[in-house]
Amino acid sequence: MTKMPAGLTSSVTANEKRFILQTEFLAPSTGSGSQVKAMTSTSRIKTTVAIEGQVVHKVEKGFAQPHDTDDGFIAAERAVKQQHISVGRIVASKPREFLANVSELTISPEDRLGVISGVGEVIQVDLGDLSNLPKQTGFKQQILESMELNRNLVQAISQNTRMGKLKKMVGTVDDKTFMLIGYSGKTYLLCLTDDVDVSSVFQELDKVKA
Repeated sequence: MTKMPAGLTSSVTANEKRFILQTEFLAPSTGSGSQVKAMTSTSRIKTTVAIEGQVVHKVEKGFAQPHDTDDGFIAAERAVKQQHISVGRIVASKPREFLANVSELTISPEDRLGVISGVGEVIQVDLGDLSNLPKQTGFKQQILESMELNRNLVQAISQNTRMGKLKKMVGTVDDKTFMLIGYSGKTYLLCLTDDVDVSSVFQELDKVKA
């Protein structure tokens, strides 16, 4: 697997508001099997600006140079850093323009969790009624089918140890990483991306407020 340049996450406080900036490097995507996917011929660098869990701006630029060589990888990392810093400076200098994009709509927990870098999909599950779990495909369905085992494990740890109520649980199925968390009084299954840094997801979850 080709090494990918690391993403960046930081915050900018301006106009008494805290903006979260996330920049990630996206390799070219290709079609697979019978699935139809959006295809891009070059890599991209995407920066997302969010406030209170709501995405208010995105910047996406192409990166044509191959990143699978030493020089290309260094250049890609430099480009990620430069774009991240550039967008941060714009937010700091013109916060009102970004705040104008903040709607009054209530932001759902799914949207708040989905904006976290490394989270590919958010699925709400009801551990109290496993008969109504949503239908999925592939490894996501395998995770849901093992949800009773996961629930029993969570309950056993919570009731029989000094750890107290378990808020986060990480597991893998077929080399796919997932996370089971409690948030806003509900339980959510987070399907993580292949290149996820689990520790950074934990850090971002600690920043998200219900």
